Amino acid sequence: MIVKQLGMYLDKFEVRITTEQDIFEICNWRYEEPYDVHNYPEFEILREQEWGILFKETREREFLSLYKNRELIGNFRFIENEKNVILGLSLKPDFCGQGFGSKFMRIILKEYNNRFEDKNLILKVREFNKRAIKLYKNSGFIIIGSEIRNINGENIKMLIMQYKAN
Repeated sequence: MIVKQLGMYLDKFEVRITTEQDIFEICNWRYEEPYDVHNYPEFEILREQEWGILFKETREREFLSLYKNRELIGNFRFIENEKNVILGLSLKPDFCGQGFGSKFMRIILKEYNNRFEDKNLILKVREFNKRAIKLYKNSGFIIIGSEIRNINGENIKMLIMQYKAN
């Protein structure tokens, strides 16, 4: 009974550099509509299109995976430029809506604070994704703007959010 009440507090979380095996698994994650726009293509399509995650040097520099009790549950990326760090992230569909998002964000923010100084943390999120926007706001992000991006021939409004540490 006590173990159940403690829930994820007893879980062991670990951040690792993303491996090729992680990529195979992530390619099999399938989100339900309307979140299915975040599905990765099949691994062979990634290879044909030369996605950055497949290049070892890029993967070791930018991509990290989150494990919970040795199970891959999330993936995130830090792209560093002159003044910003751009964050991309995905949580395994089975864990979406289960209360892991805030823990995932705390782990990401800890990793960001350990790696980067004097750089803004920025992320972009589709305007329809209210669930993610709420999580990001609760994690300390604020909306600083928006942009229209053409994704697969469709104009999509993206909100630009920046982390503001308390």
